[in-house]
Amino acid sequence: MIKITDSESNISFLKYIEESLLQNVKSLGGEMNLIVENERSVLEINANLCEKYLISTVEEKIAEVIAVGYKYKFFQKHLRVQGLGCLENEILLSSLIAADIDEDKRYIKNKIKKSEIYQIDGSFDFLMKPLLGKWQEVISYIPPVFSNYQLKEFVRYLIKEKSGRRVYVENGSVYDRHFNRLTLTKLTQPFFENRVLREVILSSSGEVELTSKIDKTDELYLKEFFGDKIFFANSFFT
Repeated sequence: MIKITDSESNISFLKYIEESLLQNVKSLGGEMNLIVENERSVLEINANLCEKYLISTVEEKIAEVIAVGYKYKFFQKHLRVQGLGCLENEILLSSLIAADIDEDKRYIKNKIKKSEIYQIDGSFDFLMKPLLGKWQEVISYIPPVFSNYQLKEFVRYLIKEKSGRRVYVENGSVYDRHFNRLTLTKLTQPFFENRVLREVILSSSGEVELTSKIDKTDELYLKEFFGDKIFFANSFFT
């Protein structure tokens, strides 16, 4: 059995892992159970002694929880920027997370304690202090006042730094090149508006293809951010 634990207040992070692993666990004939015990959220994974086939995916999802969920909560608490509306502030947070997400995830996976019990908050607090210091340093570079123009230029710069990785938007969902649905926004404010826009930014992609109509605001911002790196499938116009 694999156990993943975190504080009770972070149960939404374990729900994200549970949803992400559902199909893999089912394919192994296993089951999962999410409980709260002694003020701890606990996700139990029983895959009929086939847990070793899940370890890499489990650690990938834990890395996403820290690199996105923990980082988002940290920035939301400590980053104070004037001049931006609610949506623009969420775009800034998503962009800051996406800027180093691959590097952060590699670091986290190397630091995760290999065990049948993964304590996410414990690993973060005791094994990843340099990561916290890095996030604090990022905040120190952000000016106290940010205009919408500065935000657009900042996001455009980050996108240009990315490789040719492309994501696809279809029927209000975002998919990677293997057509796996991306749901990193669930680790931020999942019910905040403009989820498609934020999901694309969090994907850390350099290109985006729209295969169906999306919210007008999402479309406007994506065009402004991606420029000639946004593509429209024929189905978008039907």
